[in-house]
Amino acid sequence: MKLFRNSIKINDSNERIEKVNLQEVKADKLKYQFNSFSYWLVLLSLVLTIISLFSMINNDDFIISDVTISVIPDPLIGIEIAIGIVLMLVTFLTAEKIKAYNLKLTYFTFVLAGINIIRIFNVPLTFYTKDTPAYTTSTFITLIVELTVSSILLVLAGIISLQKINLMKKYRGVNNA
Repeated sequence: MKLFRNSIKINDSNERIEKVNLQEVKADKLKYQFNSFSYWLVLLSLVLTIISLFSMINNDDFIISDVTISVIPDPLIGIEIAIGIVLMLVTFLTAEKIKAYNLKLTYFTFVLAGINIIRIFNVPLTFYTKDTPAYTTSTFITLIVELTVSSILLVLAGIISLQKINLMKKYRGVNNA
């Protein structure tokens, strides 16, 4: 067996030599495997989104201190909780469909990432820039980091999924794209 760039020569029983494209083999293999890496990236993003939602509600920066500050109930917090619940459901359903190489929901991960970035300006920034801030600086920074990392994970999941779907389309086609 001789290795060539992106191909292998194979001897079969008739001593005939065939040239096989490794990318084509990889694409064929993808048909029988779940897109687990992108799936787990989206689920990790979901976990960070849940943590950030609880951080917003409880004003928690995960630093052990004697002083616990609770956010005053506000309609904006109620809206954020409702948005968070809907986003959790949609993100989980997106993860399940990405696992099966769904092209439409792969693009939707970029939308979810954008929504998470916009969420930074909804509650955290509004509550931090009030005359009497409802969040400490460390809580505000924690929220920004959580939502930003969540968005980055969603974008990475989308890019990886798009690459795999394009590879499958190029060589064998993809059924649900």
